[in-house]
Amino acid sequence: MKLKNTIVVAGLVCSTLSSAYATGSNVYITGSTAFRGALMAYLRGKLTNTRAVFDKSVDTANLANSVDGSSFIVMSGNFNGASTTTTFFFAFTGSVAGVRDVSGPVNQFFPVKPADFDTNPAYLLGTAAPYGGVKGTTKDSVGNLTSASTSNTPDFGFTDVFQASTVYTGTVTDTKVAVLPFVWITAPGGAAAGITNMTPQIAQSLFKTGTLQLAMFTGSAGDAATTVYAIGRTDDSGTRVTAMAETGVGVSAGLQQFQPVGNPITSYTPLGNGGYVSGGDLSTAMKSATTAANGLAVAYVSVGDGESTTGATTLSHYGVAYSTTLSGTTAAAADALDVPLVTHGKYTFWCYEHLLDRGDTAGDATTVLANLKANLAGSFTSSRKTIKLTDMQCERTTDGDIVNHY
Repeated sequence: MKLKNTIVVAGLVCSTLSSAYATGSNVYITGSTAFRGALMAYLRGKLTNTRAVFDKSVDTANLANSVDGSSFIVMSGNFNGASTTTTFFFAFTGSVAGVRDVSGPVNQFFPVKPADFDTNPAYLLGTAAPYGGVKGTTKDSVGNLTSASTSNTPDFGFTDVFQASTVYTGTVTDTKVAVLPFVWITAPGGAAAGITNMTPQIAQSLFKTGTLQLAMFTGSAGDAATTVYAIGRTDDSGTRVTAMAETGVGVSAGLQQFQPVGNPITSYTPLGNGGYVSGGDLSTAMKSATTAANGLAVAYVSVGDGESTTGATTLSHYGVAYSTTLSGTTAAAADALDVPLVTHGKYTFWCYEHLLDRGDTAGDATTVLANLKANLAGSFTSSRKTIKLTDMQCERTTDGDIVNHY
C-alpha cells in the first residue's frame, strides 16, 4: 500500500513538472528601451515558473535594476495560467529599429537561450527578494550585443515614435498603450557649474555641433572656456527622435555626440552621428563625475533612466521642472507634482508609446499580443515615468507637434 501511494505521488510530481516545462512556442519582441521596464513588469506579473537570463548585473532586491533594465533578455514561464511554457526573447535596441524590424519585417539579433536554461535552478526568478536570475548576455561599451545571438523576425514591437517619424513604411497595426515623459540630465558636476535648463536654441547648437560653451547655459562670460559635451543615443532610438522633434533639431538630423571616458570623466570619444544603443547604457555613462577642466555632459533620457543615473541632475525643459526625485523628493510627492504637468499640457517633452504588429503572429505570440492589446494600457497607475492614456487631458498628432487640450 505504501509503495502504491509512493508511485501515485511520484506520478503526480512528474505530471506537475512536465506541465510546467511543456514547451510552447517562442515569442520575439523588440523596440523601445524607454518602455521596457513597464512591459517587463507586466509580463513578469503574468508568468509563473519564471526563468530569466539578462545583461545587467543581478540585483536580488530589485528586478527593475536587473532583468527589467536589460536590453537583451531571455525569459520563460507559464503565461497567464497556461499549462505550457512560453519563451520570450527580447532585443530592446530602440524605437526606430523596432519600427524597421516589425514593419519590414527585418530580422533582429536576439540573445541565445542557454543550453541548461530549462533545467538549471539558477535561472529561476522568485516572487520575492532574493529574486535570482542570471547575468548571461554581454554588450560592448555603447550597448551592442556581443554574446551569442540568433537572427529572428520579431513578432511585434514597441516604439516611442509615430511610424511617420521614420522612413519605414511597411503596413502595421498601431495600438497606443501609454504616454512616456523624458528629461534632460547633466552628469554630476554639471548642475553646480550652472547647467539647469534646456531650450531649443541650446539643443540645436549643442547636438548639431557636439559641444557648446558653458556660457550658453549660464550667461556668464567667465564660462566661455568650459566645454559641454552632447551625449545621446543611436539614430535607432525613439528617445532621440522625441528629443530632436521637441526641440526643433529635426527627427532625421545628423548629430554630433560623444562617449564619456573614465570615472571621473577625463575625456570624451567622438561618436559622430552614433550613440548608445539603450537608455540604460547611456545613464550608466552619465553617472560619472565631471569637471570644468575636462568638460561637462548633457543627455536626453527617459524618466526611469534619468532617475537611475546616480548623482545626475534633471534640467528644466523650457523653464518647466520635472522628475523632482533627482533632487530628493519622494516618489509619491514627485508623481503628484509631475503627472499633472504632462496631462494638462504644461510639460511637453513626452511621446506616445505604440505597440506595432503586422497581423501575422502565430502560436503563443498571438495569445500574448492579444493580451497586451486588451490589458497593457490599463494595467498601471500613472506616475511620472509612465502615464495612462485615459488620464491625458491633451494630445498631439505627431512627434514634437503642438500639444492641444481636449
